[in-house]
Formats: sequence, C-alpha cells, structure tokens
Amino acid sequence: MANRSVRDDPNGFRMTLVVADKLEFGSTEDIRMQLQFENISDRTLRHDSNQTVTFAMSAADGSSEPRWSDADCSPQTGHTMTTGPLELAPGESGSSIGDYPAKVVPGGDGGRDPDSCRLPAGSYLVMGKVDWCPDDAVLTASNGQPYCDPDGVVHVVSAPLTIRIG
Repeated sequence: MANRSVRDDPNGFRMTLVVADKLEFGSTEDIRMQLQFENISDRTLRHDSNQTVTFAMSAADGSSEPRWSDADCSPQTGHTMTTGPLELAPGESGSSIGDYPAKVVPGGDGGRDPDSCRLPAGSYLVMGKVDWCPDDAVLTASNGQPYCDPDGVVHVVSAPLTIRIG
C-alpha cells in the first residue's frame, strides 16, 4: 500500500506507519496516522511511556520550515514522569494513533486551536517515532520506580511517507 511504510530498525523494532487511506489531502482535512512498533529482536525492549512526540511532519524539500508535531497543538502539562518504561517481549507490539492537526479533547484544559496549527499547501514527510529506552537509560527514582532517562532514550523513527496537502 502506498500509504504505508515498514522499517526494521537495527535496535530491534519493526516500525509500521500508516497514513489515512490516501496520500493527498485538502487543506482543511484532518489526517489520521497510526504507528505500530513490534519487537523483532530476541530480547525484551523498553520504550518510554512519557514520550511527548509520536508523529511529525516536515517539508519534503528538506527545508527546516514549515514543520508540525503532534505535541504542537496539544495541551502541554510540562515534562513530568508519570509512568515507567513499558516492556515489549520478543514478538510483542504496541501502537499509537494520532491526528493532524490535533484533536481537541472536549472539556480539556488547553491546547491551541487546531486550525491555527495547519501547514500551508505543499509536500511533507510524515514520520512516526518511539522512544527506545536502552538498559543503561533505565534509572530508578527516589520512590524506587524505574524510569527512562530523557537524555538516554534513542528516537527510533519509521520510514517516512510523502503526502501532499492542499
């Protein structure tokens, strides 16, 4: 399928990114993205349950602007550790779903107007990301709970998909 990319990362993740059911979108269309990450290694892998960005878009021409991430329009609560690393045994998988520009949570406490986060017409690379927490990045908090050291996580990225907006 043209709206799907699969990448086997050397760290042991198979990253599968699916973007909606097409690759061309009107300027006001919302876009649904799904990332599946599967442990294809022979050891348990951990990912950071506190990661803030899962999906991102950047200009397909390689320029630094414009760009978007799923954290851009979402309410920001600060970088607080809420849970420890999540484990994936060999053969297990996890997934994330996201929406461009963003979904406002009814009764939520903030975030920007999603329409103010829309990108101008153009071609964009869409990528999904999972923050892998290698063994040496798993630390223990003062309460005895494990967490991923934000400075030690490795950003494992899917193969990009090129979409057109507008």
